[in-house]
Order: sequence, then structure tokens, then C-alpha cells
Amino acid sequence: MIQNYKGKIPLVEYPWHKHIDRLVGWAVLHHSEYSKAFCYDLAMSLAFIDATSGLEDYIEICRNCPDSFNAHVGFINMCSPCYEYTDKWVYQKAAKPQSGTLGKLSSEIILRFISMIFPKFESVLSIGGTETADAINILS
Repeated sequence: MIQNYKGKIPLVEYPWHKHIDRLVGWAVLHHSEYSKAFCYDLAMSLAFIDATSGLEDYIEICRNCPDSFNAHVGFINMCSPCYEYTDKWVYQKAAKPQSGTLGKLSSEIILRFISMIFPKFESVLSIGGTETADAINILS
């Protein structure tokens, strides 16, 4: 079934994919049990920001921001500085990418990590996830 699919190298259509490669390369060199998870979370956070259109519309001025900052962008429907520093829940519209965008991004980032962390894979290709599978992974 999967033989007829033509896949693509994960993340190649994103201009920042080389930065993910550098991040994964760093994680591979630092053999801590948390380095890969940290790098994946960082990559997903940055992808989340990149995928959110009109991000500038979500900048909120808040006097409870720490130190010399006076504004932040929230990704949950709550002003996190108000909650963290004053224990008050204040509504703030969340900045989020369009539906479906994060699923594709997370799948491709995971595949990119797999292709770099596990060199025994001869090929790791993304095929989308709209049919029977998200990826084709071939062991050497």
C-alpha cells in the first residue's frame, strides 16, 4: 500500500529547518536524558510562534510583567504574568495557529528528530497523514 507514496524530507519547506538540524545536533552531543525532550519542546514552541499569523495583534501590555518588560504574547486564554505574580486569573485572547497546522508541524519535527537521532534509518520521509500513514521510515 505504501509503496505508491512519494514522500518528502521532513521540514524542507520551512526556511528554518536548518536551525532544527543544529538544535538536534546539539541534543545528540549532550547525552542527558532531557536534552532531546528539551530541544523538541523548544522546536515546537518556536514552530507554534512561526505558524501563528498576526502574532503582533496578540501583544498585551501588562504592568505585572517581570523586570524591565511591559508586554508579552499569551498562548493560553489567560494573562500569565498576572497569574504568576499576583495570583489573579485575567482573560487574554490566546495566540494560536490555524487548526491542523500544529499537527503537521509536530509530525514533521518528530520525523526530523528521528532521522537525525537514529542513524540506522536509511530514509525518513513525510507523506502527510491524510491516508494510511504519516511517514515512511526505512531501516538500513
